[in-house]
Amino acid sequence: IPGGLEPKRDPIFNRRFAQALAGQKLPQPDLWKAWRQIRCPILILRGALSDLLTPVLVDRMLAANPRAKCIEIADAAHNVPADNPAGFI
Repeated sequence: IPGGLEPKRDPIFNRRFAQALAGQKLPQPDLWKAWRQIRCPILILRGALSDLLTPVLVDRMLAANPRAKCIEIADAAHNVPADNPAGFI
């Protein structure tokens, strides 16, 4: 997107997503353990309309790592930068 936001994604994500869509069973790492081990400040940007990052899940994330805080972005679902670029910035 010339002069604007450009989505970037880990190529492993694309491969794993394709594998999951193909019905392949993938190992599930314990991401909660990794989440609890993060030692730097964490900012969660949650789209207020997101059905993936629910308020219940955010509460669990905040409880599991005291370095995390959450800001909710109005008029956005899961893809906050695309749904509400002005609110994201």
